[in-house]
Amino acid sequence: MKIKFLVIVLLLISQILHAQLVINAGDNKHRCTADSSVQFGSNPTAIGGVEPYVYQWSMNPMEYVSQHILYASALLDDTTKANPILKYGGQLDSVTFFLKVTDAIGTECFDTVTLTTSYFNTTMSDCYKYTISQDDSVYLDKGANIGGGWGNIVYSWTPTIGLNDSNLVSGFWAKPEVSTSYTATIIDVKGCRFTAQTPTYCITVNPLYIATNSVRSVNIYPNPAQKELNVESVSEIENINIYDMYGREIKDITFENGRIYIDNLAKGIYLLKISSRQSAVYYYRFVKI
Repeated sequence: MKIKFLVIVLLLISQILHAQLVINAGDNKHRCTADSSVQFGSNPTAIGGVEPYVYQWSMNPMEYVSQHILYASALLDDTTKANPILKYGGQLDSVTFFLKVTDAIGTECFDTVTLTTSYFNTTMSDCYKYTISQDDSVYLDKGANIGGGWGNIVYSWTPTIGLNDSNLVSGFWAKPEVSTSYTATIIDVKGCRFTAQTPTYCITVNPLYIATNSVRSVNIYPNPAQKELNVESVSEIENINIYDMYGREIKDITFENGRIYIDNLAKGIYLLKISSRQSAVYYYRFVKI
């Protein structure tokens, strides 16, 4: 009876002397690439209770490929230590690990930690090719040649020169002054970044001679103009086009009796393209006031 009483007293003293067992499997982890090194647990992973501790890491069995089942032992370097390291480099969109710690007197404590991963992919190895004339623009609406990431995605195009919006995935204008290739970068909600190895758009710009009023083949005046432009040409004019500075063609223009009526245009700088029947093309910048 005395021995039994002594054992109970010793257990009570042990519980008083040792704080409650507390464990920490660590903060949830996110990898930006599949080969990122990840260590689980905390520093320390277990505290209180009665040492030594027994660690047991596990997970819900996960089917991978060809009916192959993955267990925690296939993913972690050691499922019985306080701070195991992820050894598996395959695709794991999201997996939760369960930690069970048992101390020397049989007290058990549980915690979990979740690992997520951003995966990116390249959808094409070649770029979309366009050829434009200098001062022309092109509408880029094919999307980006990369995808993936975690959650909402932000797109960024480089270089930004000549783009009216460098953060749209598609549906923006490009007006480079010289031949330019545009490459996409995506940034996901976790801050993971991926840049395409090849550009999405390859634009060849053919330089053109921009005519001035000193060239008498075609003469326009006045410039700046408010209501109309007078056009004098030694060659018969076949076609006239007007573009804004984003390269968008102005459709509703009237050209008659050597005059272009521009009173319906908003104030700004425009590009006038004059094509003659002799296949000559002249470009003029003019200002609408």
